[in-house]
Amino acid sequence: MLDVHDPLLGALLLLIALAAEGSLLLGLLVPGDLAILAVGGALNGPAELALAGVAGLAGCYLGASGGYLLGRSFGPGIRYGRAGRWVGDRRWRRAEALVGEGVVLSLAYFLPVVHALTPVLAGALGVPYRRFVRRAMAGAMAWVGLYLLVGNLAGSAAREHHQLIVPVAAAVAVIVAGVAWLVERIVKAKSPSRSEPCDSAPADRHVAR
Repeated sequence: MLDVHDPLLGALLLLIALAAEGSLLLGLLVPGDLAILAVGGALNGPAELALAGVAGLAGCYLGASGGYLLGRSFGPGIRYGRAGRWVGDRRWRRAEALVGEGVVLSLAYFLPVVHALTPVLAGALGVPYRRFVRRAMAGAMAWVGLYLLVGNLAGSAAREHHQLIVPVAAAVAVIVAGVAWLVERIVKAKSPSRSEPCDSAPADRHVAR
């Protein structure tokens, strides 16, 4: 767990990490889930968790807005450039499906790596900013809140029982993987066009309604 004794420092680190995840695409390398779990594990008490939650939501807002602006300005160049090819077409298609499904966009935060791409695609596809950020922040509230709580419970257990550090870490990994799997099932169930190639669909089809 992250050894942060100052809750203000932990909140600041979380804000920076989540802002960079979407706006600088840092989430392609280091998923924000890890930052939330680590900060949550280092905190004590509801007040510190609330502070981290506010900072996390602010970071998500900055990251989503920055990624959206990046997509509006350079979306096609990013996706089809060298960096975009490194990300892989499959991940781009998954992110594009989330953007196109509107309400399902709120679940994107629970899909590591993929959700770092959704702000860029939302901007590139012309999804109205207010609609996009409203849905993104709804998902961010659930994501940040849940993983801060999981991280905090895991951190408390590990501090009280040092011999359980490995089992606790394994349990957290299982929880995160399970949530991602469940969200993936929900997204597929709610996506009527999931069997069709995204690139062959008209552009306006992907704009959230």
